[in-house]
Amino acid sequence: MDVRLDAIRPRSLLQELAAPARTRPAVLRIDLSALHDIDSTGVAALRAASRRLSRSGIAVELHGASPEVARVLADTPEPNPPELPREPGALERVGRATLAAWRGLLTLADMTLEAMQGAVAAVMGRRTFSWRDVAEQLELMGADALPIAATMSFLLGLVLDFQTWVQMHHYGTESVVLEFVGIGMARGFAPFIVAILLASRTAPAIAAELSTMEMRQENDVLRVMGISPVRHLVVPRLFAITLVTPALSLIATTSGILGGLLVTVWLDPHWMSALETMLREMTLADLWLGTVKSVLFGWVIGLASAFTGLHSGYGALSIGIAATRAAVASIFFVMIVDSIVTTLWTLAQ
Repeated sequence: MDVRLDAIRPRSLLQELAAPARTRPAVLRIDLSALHDIDSTGVAALRAASRRLSRSGIAVELHGASPEVARVLADTPEPNPPELPREPGALERVGRATLAAWRGLLTLADMTLEAMQGAVAAVMGRRTFSWRDVAEQLELMGADALPIAATMSFLLGLVLDFQTWVQMHHYGTESVVLEFVGIGMARGFAPFIVAILLASRTAPAIAAELSTMEMRQENDVLRVMGISPVRHLVVPRLFAITLVTPALSLIATTSGILGGLLVTVWLDPHWMSALETMLREMTLADLWLGTVKSVLFGWVIGLASAFTGLHSGYGALSIGIAATRAAVASIFFVMIVDSIVTTLWTLAQ
């Protein structure tokens, strides 16, 4: 089938060739004798239409081109199809992920070491921040989180005591329920609740704040001035969270015991005996374990959130990503630290 073109309109060329192509000819011969001139746009449109028809099984042949049109067609090179990147295999993807994780751990270890050095220097009087910054962080992390931490622990102690009392009542051992609640809150429940609260509330705030400073290149200004962002921004937050977590943990422990005591008073007429048993069996070691856990949880949350904030990249989207990663990483590492400390403490008994 022959088609004669007197002009090339790039936007409608395919529509002009669609009508002859509906009959599905084996060869479509395009007569270019009426074309007096052609530019690179026309060449590209003509070749794109030819490729489109070729994919449909129709061979395209060009005839009758004037010497000028033939010269332009010959001098305009055919663009090479873009080379798609090779899809990495499963082993390569695992290797890349492993290397990325290893580099991230090395960077985190380097930041942790620098933060420790900055903390020691601050204690010795060589600091780049004001203790007022630590006081502000204490208010944001501790005072503002105190009501919800106490409420959550109170409700947990209440529910834990009620559920345990119902089960232990069948065996006549309900007198040890309050002891179980008190020791459980002191050793693990209260520090863990505080850690989850800080990981979901404080960690995203730290990451978002540091990520915003990174996006605005404020951290680069500190580096140009010879001030380490880790020592200037991370260390005061670590000081604050180190003081906040054990304090909130002790308050949460007390609140949880009060919740359990409320249920015991309601259900057990001999609640005074249960209270005496709890006070006799609880020791300072139980509170010490909870305090150690809470301090470690605070360090993990502070370092994880600071790391994600300082290495978030640029752009508004990076702030949300950094906040999400800070919360997830903090909870993940808190659970790991909790498992390790509890296992070692139990084996040491």
